[in-house]
Amino acid sequence: MIYPPFMRPCGNTYSNGTAGMQNFSTNGTEQMQGMVPAGTMSAGALPALPTGMGTGYTPGPVPAPTNQQVQGMGQSVPIPPTVQSTMYTPGFLATQIGKLMRVEFLIGTNGPLIDRVGILISVGASYILLRPTGSDDVLLCDIYSIKFVTILL
Repeated sequence: MIYPPFMRPCGNTYSNGTAGMQNFSTNGTEQMQGMVPAGTMSAGALPALPTGMGTGYTPGPVPAPTNQQVQGMGQSVPIPPTVQSTMYTPGFLATQIGKLMRVEFLIGTNGPLIDRVGILISVGASYILLRPTGSDDVLLCDIYSIKFVTILL
């Protein structure tokens, strides 16, 4: 058969021995059987489509859990390496939990530096939690806008 340039077969063959293109004048079952490699489907059966129901299917590789894990949304979530390693800002700040510190933030690209003083309560992958001095409040701070941290002794 002669194909236009954009429809030429790529050399792949299917269960019926034909090249990559099929004649689509037959019904859907025959089309499907001609397009699926041999041995993957029984005659007349179409593959099951995903339903979104709990089938036990996990898309992609699942990361191996670490020894340290956190509880989040009812499931155990591995702690990212940026929070564990002191080579990263969150990892270093995690070693300073419970200490009084002044954290300076850059607002915008060339905006003002503002600071907050408080006790470091917790460190996440992209945030820190401070308890401001003289208050029982908890302040969530964006870790990406932190420019300077002074640990007060």
